[in-house]
Amino acid sequence: LKALELKPDIVISGCNRGANVGYYSLGRSGTISAAIESTFLGFPSISSSLFIPLGEYPYTPSPDEYAHAANAIAYLAQNVVESKLLKEMEYLNVNLPMTTNASPNMLLTTPSILCEMDAHSINEHSARVNDEVWAKMRDSKISDSPGTDRQTVIDGNISISHLSSIEKPVNSAALSSVLSSYQPL
Repeated sequence: LKALELKPDIVISGCNRGANVGYYSLGRSGTISAAIESTFLGFPSISSSLFIPLGEYPYTPSPDEYAHAANAIAYLAQNVVESKLLKEMEYLNVNLPMTTNASPNMLLTTPSILCEMDAHSINEHSARVNDEVWAKMRDSKISDSPGTDRQTVIDGNISISHLSSIEKPVNSAALSSVLSSYQPL
């Protein structure tokens, strides 16, 4: 953005095809990473993703299926800019249900801590990672804690998580004790 000499009021990343819910998505999503990068450049940002319960592939949503997402993101962008809601290094992670006829509510959420990944060996050099959460979400066979981004989207509402790009250090007396007893060679 700076190389292009652009100074946007806000940066919108997405709308991604597929949800970006849960803490474990925050560090792996390109959509979220673009929003985070924007905060490091000094711009408020919103990452947006559309939950597709039918599975991400091979289904391609129609433009009409993105209409409510575009409307919600436009509303948020205008109000975030006008209210100066986002402070330095903050962004919104927005996940929207795919719907053409419902009136979803916007709800403030926290990222889910639910993670159901496992891995098994294919051969001595390879492993396959399996993430059960997405299949369960697709088949409506999962529930998460109320107030989480995942459960909010599963329930057909719009999840808004107000996050910071800066990880807050943990003050750990126990770790300090371990470190103080270290004896270098």
